[in-house]
Amino acid sequence: FISYGDAWFYARPEFGDIAVSTNYDDSNRILAAIWALSSMGGNAVLEKDEVYDVIHFAKTKLVQEPRTRSALQNISTWHDLERVVVRNGIALATMELRSLEWFEENGQCMDHIYVNESTIRQAGNGAFSRRHLKKGTTIISSPMIHVWGRDTMNFNLSLVDDDIPISPSMQILNYQFSHPKSSIYLLPINQMIGINHNSARSASGQPPNAKLRWAAWNKKSVYALQRPLDDLKKEPYSTMVMDVVATRAILPDEEVFIDFGEEWEAAWAAHVQNWESPCQAVNGTRVLSALVINEMNEDKFDSALWTWSTDHLTVCKKGGSAVSRTVIITEDTTSASSGDGNIVTDSYEGIDVGDDGFKYSSHDDLRMPCKIRKANEDTGTFEAVLFLDHHSSIEIHLEMPAHNVQFIPKPFKSDMHLPGSFRHEMKIPDEIFPLHWMDLAT
Repeated sequence: FISYGDAWFYARPEFGDIAVSTNYDDSNRILAAIWALSSMGGNAVLEKDEVYDVIHFAKTKLVQEPRTRSALQNISTWHDLERVVVRNGIALATMELRSLEWFEENGQCMDHIYVNESTIRQAGNGAFSRRHLKKGTTIISSPMIHVWGRDTMNFNLSLVDDDIPISPSMQILNYQFSHPKSSIYLLPINQMIGINHNSARSASGQPPNAKLRWAAWNKKSVYALQRPLDDLKKEPYSTMVMDVVATRAILPDEEVFIDFGEEWEAAWAAHVQNWESPCQAVNGTRVLSALVINEMNEDKFDSALWTWSTDHLTVCKKGGSAVSRTVIITEDTTSASSGDGNIVTDSYEGIDVGDDGFKYSSHDDLRMPCKIRKANEDTGTFEAVLFLDHHSSIEIHLEMPAHNVQFIPKPFKSDMHLPGSFRHEMKIPDEIFPLHWMDLAT
């Protein structure tokens, strides 16, 4: 397991009162106090046979937080208390410790690779070996999230303005594994996603040093491979696990490659050959790239950047500062009433119901479109107008901290949405892909 953070459990009451980090901290403080009072702690206030009563009182009367009670539920006797002290905390004291031999037999090493800049020019990041790996070593294993349908990775173009040309497919298609004759897509969820392509067919002429293999050690995967594709579609969670296996000895700090398939390689070659710059200066459609927009955030107090362009806008964190006033913008001010004393008007400092700020207000619940009016560089704050909903409400903030203000690309204007962007899934080799999963074979 890894930690998704305490909030992950708070948002899921169906799991019950599972103790989280703060509850373990509180439990440790309670048990440390009992230990200090016991004869084991060097004082004679409590004897060993009295420890049970004190722990029981703490769990049933003193502690009111249900999750903290859950953390303490397996601690009752002075032997339990001693184990908490010896193992340096209740979390370690109440879990089963495994030997190195057990992990070698039952576990999979997950730190054989690390992510760094790829040795392939302009390929972004790649995966590199931390240590010497023998031929046949399982470099990494990854659960695979499954979705299906060849149109699953396509945008709903009805949500995009007609005047914005975009790539019809989502960027996440580039990280999916599939087969040309199947409707299933499989997405790795760990560092396996950073492994790049190489093949003897490519310009480098270098064959890959690793290959894909279904995880034979994972019983659920083995079972699913024998079942119809429709059975896998019914699984609500990731079921399949894929191994990446070394096909030869791999040196420390050597980049790991697999073969994405001939179809992927041909699509990439065509993309490189046909690529044209999207920059407006060379007959493209974009004025500002995502990189330029991101760099603008290093100079937020430059007033020349505050005016929205065709490619970028400003957003402010919702609740990022105190609200000076709320204004209701409406064309019918005679019948409108805010009901709470807020201003109702048809226009506020040049903002009316047709302002483009309202157009983008429904795209994000945490960051709202905003327009900067003034700045105080000495205090590091802005006076900003936030657009709260799709039609009418704005908030005036007089002291919005700079760290809560950001320049971002407008929806569907980031680089990943550019028309002509490369989009292609990676191929699971014919020799390991189940024939009965080829539901598009005809």
